[in-house]
This record gives sequence, structure tokens and C-alpha cells, in this order.
Amino acid sequence: MSFISFRRYYLDHELDENKQIFKGRVLDIGGKKDNRRGSFVPPYEQVDEWVFLNNDKKSNPDILANLPDIPLGDNSVDVVLCTEVIEYVYDYKKLLFEMSRVLKQDGVLLLSFPFVCSLHGDDKYDYYRFTEALIRKELSENFSIKRFNRMGGIPAVIFDLVRGYLSYQTKRTFLVKVLHRMLMMTSGVVRVLDKKVCKNNYWVNTGYLLIGTNRRIQL
Repeated sequence: MSFISFRRYYLDHELDENKQIFKGRVLDIGGKKDNRRGSFVPPYEQVDEWVFLNNDKKSNPDILANLPDIPLGDNSVDVVLCTEVIEYVYDYKKLLFEMSRVLKQDGVLLLSFPFVCSLHGDDKYDYYRFTEALIRKELSENFSIKRFNRMGGIPAVIFDLVRGYLSYQTKRTFLVKVLHRMLMMTSGVVRVLDKKVCKNNYWVNTGYLLIGTNRRIQL
């Protein structure tokens, strides 16, 4: 898989680093069985079942559904994976509740979402950019956050913003194509610079990946 963006690069890296978390029945919200994006490969061999939920028929989901409703029973999955989806869900509070509802007690949630990032291609449904403070507050009722990772610093953010601007130009002129190619050639240098100068990334980052456990009392 070729380099797409620093947002995707860091996200795939984090998912690979935390593969051991996936076990039992995994619900992949917004994940694609077909036409996958990025380099992360689900570890099917170590789980009992990997269930894809998506509203895109072309992705061949196991469950075809529109969020925030999740058509599964209470306490029915061990792990929920929801990457780069929550920003598309207008009633995101209900989605957070639904994820807690279907998770078993102490089940694990892996949730990622962008922060300083350009609008996505499907911009008509790209509603939110969450701050760390807001998502911590929204999760506090039903989840215990075990890890909150800030991904990428100023160099990565600048790279992705410029790349997004060039990629979404309606007229892909020769100059735009050349500038885009030149930018992509700098990704290795930017990657080194990003790791060297950006250790905390609290104020500026591409987005987050958090890992939490469900502590809502199941009725």
C-alpha cells in the first residue's frame, strides 16, 4: 500500500501495534471488507468473528446499516473498532451509547477521529472535529480511557493540509499534479522531522486514537 497521508500512516501504525487487543467477536464500525483503505490488515486468525458494519453496499458489509443505530443485541461483542467514522455521525452521542450498549462489560473500544484535518471527500456528511477535552468528557459516563494517543505534529499536519488541498482540486491541472508529486516525495523527510520535533502534540495534531474499556452497567 502506497503512502496516502500522515493521518492514515499513523493510524495504521497504531492499529498494528495494538493487534493483540482484538479477540472474541469484533465489531468493525465503518470498516470495509472489500476496497479497504490503508495498510492495516485485520488479524482474523486470532478472533472468533470479525463483523463489518457499513452503509456502503460496495464494501460488502456483514451488516448493512446507517449509524447511529447498531442492529446488534446488548452485551454481544468483545471489541468495537471505530476508525474515522464518528465525525460523520450527526447524533454522535447516540453512537457512543450504542457502542457501549453492544459491548460486553469491560469490552474494549478503539476509537479514532481526526483533529486538524481538511474536509473529507464526502464533505456533505463530514460534520465534526472533536477536541481531546470534548471526547474525554463524552466518554466519561460509560468508558474508562486506558490510552489516548495524539498522532502527528505540526509537520504532519501541514503536509496533510497541503496534500488535501491539492487532491481535492476540481481541475487537476499539470501544475497541480506536479506540485502533488513533489509534495509526496518529501514525505520521508517530513516523517523524520515530525518524530524529531513533535513529542507531545497536545496543541496541534492530525487526530487521535484512544483505547477504552466499557464500564456501563449492563441491564
